[in-house]
Amino acid sequence: MGSRYPYKGYWVAYRNGTMWANRPACYGHCMGQLIWDFRNQSAADYFVDEVVGGEKWGIGNQHVDGMFLDDIAGLGTELPGLLDDLDWTAQMVSDWNRAANETVRRARALMLGKKKYK
Repeated sequence: MGSRYPYKGYWVAYRNGTMWANRPACYGHCMGQLIWDFRNQSAADYFVDEVVGGEKWGIGNQHVDGMFLDDIAGLGTELPGLLDDLDWTAQMVSDWNRAANETVRRARALMLGKKKYK
């Protein structure tokens, strides 16, 4: 995975384990975008605790007055063709959506508790 993306398993990958990254030929925008793999509990915890709640980037930083979550309707809804590209099974997609819903619930609860949900 290399030093650019040090958290192996934190990002959605093809079934062969190769990390997926948005390509302009597929979707035409958001090139290089990665998608959190919330099925990985460590990734989900890092997202909630550090990205959303942490002092460096999140609502724990005195300069951050709030956050919102985007593109959370389900895997593949924001990037047409993603599911065909990934070639995941229906169970894999269902597992990701279930884990993402739980992670989003936890992140929202944290933001609401600190009155920083926008």
